[in-house]
Amino acid sequence: MQNHSSFSIRGSSLKVDAEEGWNIVSDAAASTATNSIDFQIGPSRDMLNASEYLQKKAVSNPAAWNIAPTGGIVALSTSGDINNVSADISAATKVATLHWYATPGSAS
Repeated sequence: MQNHSSFSIRGSSLKVDAEEGWNIVSDAAASTATNSIDFQIGPSRDMLNASEYLQKKAVSNPAAWNIAPTGGIVALSTSGDINNVSADISAATKVATLHWYATPGSAS
């Protein structure tokens, strides 16, 4: 994520919505649900488990989400697994929508 404003901001909260037909779970390998996915996203210091953010929730390490003004960046990484797939994934498939919430200022 990149900040193009003239003041510091930080990612403060996240909400994850599963797209139709997908189930966001804590452990896809152990899930019996069809089209199960588990994934983590965030800066390396605060990887967030999507299954814990199905309701809006504050990030666990606010300082990891500080973004400096005028071009500051927080590099995001992802990892995850899928299981019991019945959906056609031969082409790009939308499995989730992420809602990021920002707050002015930096966290310490």
